[in-house]
Amino acid sequence: MPLSRLKVFNLAKGYQGRAKNVYSVAIRKVEKGLQYAYRDRKAVKRTMRSLWISNISAGVQAYGMNYSTFMSGMAPAGIHLNRKMLAQLAKTEPYSFKAVTLHVKPFAKVNPPTKHKRITPEYGTAVPTLDFPKRKPSINDLD
Repeated sequence: MPLSRLKVFNLAKGYQGRAKNVYSVAIRKVEKGLQYAYRDRKAVKRTMRSLWISNISAGVQAYGMNYSTFMSGMAPAGIHLNRKMLAQLAKTEPYSFKAVTLHVKPFAKVNPPTKHKRITPEYGTAVPTLDFPKRKPSINDLD
């Protein structure tokens, strides 16, 4: 549904040059502005979620966990707080967040690091990978 002239000029208030008082220019600027507004309403939700996740991650690292193990232990522990509330607790209520973290810690699944294995085609069984030297080889190593 197209916008009326009056609505277009009301939305174009504050624009510079002919964009505020010439309809053919104003309609293009207003439509583009509405597209940006729609796009950025979605982008704000994404950026806020990533900010909450980084705040929670910073909070749980103080107690020897990472974000993913903390969040995997939330439901089994019976705590149903959303990320926004957890981030708020981590920033403003450190003692409450500590209580939540220590309650979740026994329920969190911590996977021990595994040794990477590769499958060799001639044997078909898994064998441990070789550990390569940490430094670059030099000319003196060729002896």
